[in-house]
Amino acid sequence: MSCTYLTSVPPAAGAPLSSYVLAYKTIDVHPSISDNLSGLSYIPPSSFPSSSTSGCASLLAIVNNPTMLYLLVEEASSGSGYAVEGIHLLVGFDDTESVAYYPPQHSVAVMEEDLKTLSICPFPPTPSSPLNKEDCHSYEVTPHFENVHNKGIEGLAYDEGEGCFYAVQEKRPMRVLKLSLETGPDGGGVARATEPFAAEDKLGAHLGDLAAVHVDAAGSRDLLILSEDSRTLWRGTKQGDTKDVWKVPEGTQLEGFTADGTLGRVYFAGEPKEMFVYEYDAGAGVKRDGDGMALGAAGAVGAA
Repeated sequence: MSCTYLTSVPPAAGAPLSSYVLAYKTIDVHPSISDNLSGLSYIPPSSFPSSSTSGCASLLAIVNNPTMLYLLVEEASSGSGYAVEGIHLLVGFDDTESVAYYPPQHSVAVMEEDLKTLSICPFPPTPSSPLNKEDCHSYEVTPHFENVHNKGIEGLAYDEGEGCFYAVQEKRPMRVLKLSLETGPDGGGVARATEPFAAEDKLGAHLGDLAAVHVDAAGSRDLLILSEDSRTLWRGTKQGDTKDVWKVPEGTQLEGFTADGTLGRVYFAGEPKEMFVYEYDAGAGVKRDGDGMALGAAGAVGAA
């Protein structure tokens, strides 16, 4: 398919998170989604060199109940800022709350919340092919941290700099986890978990829960963590030191978060099936419509 890649302006050094302005929003990502849109992950344009999406920036979006995976391609001429390229039933999975693009194998990483299983899966071969867990390599998060039902691991992001994943446990207690993939003594996959800092102590003053995590690939390698309860995006070091917090203006139940490679554009997913796209605004030369929304790169404006 053809697409229009949406260029973005990287934030200036030290720019606050409040420098983002709403560029696109949609209250219905796709008619096939009735509820439970949960996780997002950004895929760079160079990741599909020989496919119909070559040159397109893409997003993975995951749904829980029913377990589904969507491939969204950025499209400036669309009122929502994207076009749906793939819809995939997730077979054999349960409670799929988070997803991450896995560059080393050009694969999809899926986390099951209460099972605490991380699966590395090949991209489905066609836009409608199911993704079967039997075709994936699964890793059990170890140690198996206890949590209240439905308050387990909800966020997932891959850090290319460290070659590991970061994940967050929602609450009771809140945890930030660093996951390293290993082969266990019995030959099975293990996602070895460590806690780089005490999330309850470091984040509790700002965030009521942890819903999603992203690693800044633009240079700082900071963590960006979304709280659904607080509707707040936190930015800080991997030691848990706070740099900035931002009350996200739109959305009532934000579950997913990701960003492009420069942090020029950030994306939020909200239940039941909403998506919000913000762009960095340096404060000069930004065109807006009558409602104050930033115009997209091709002059398109997201419609509610």
